[in-house]
Amino acid sequence: MNLHLSQFAAVHAPFAPATPAPRRGAAGLLAVFAEPFARILARLAAASRRAQDTAFLHGLNDRELADMGLGRADIGRIHDPGFAAEHAARRQRG
Repeated sequence: MNLHLSQFAAVHAPFAPATPAPRRGAAGLLAVFAEPFARILARLAAASRRAQDTAFLHGLNDRELADMGLGRADIGRIHDPGFAAEHAARRQRG
């Protein structure tokens, strides 16, 4: 019986395992450490970016901050999740 590849996949897809087989050997060891290491690097990169943003804002004078609708007290809060919405509402009120 000659089945085309798409026909074979359609017939056997319901029987395919739900999760991929676990990796063994070096590939498995690499997979175990790669994802947590990538998360750590992403957190370090985000922390570095926050520090750069904060340092940049501290370098601005009060007039430049006011032009953006910020005060010195706001600099420490710029990375808080709720600050953007609060800042936008404050700017709309005038």
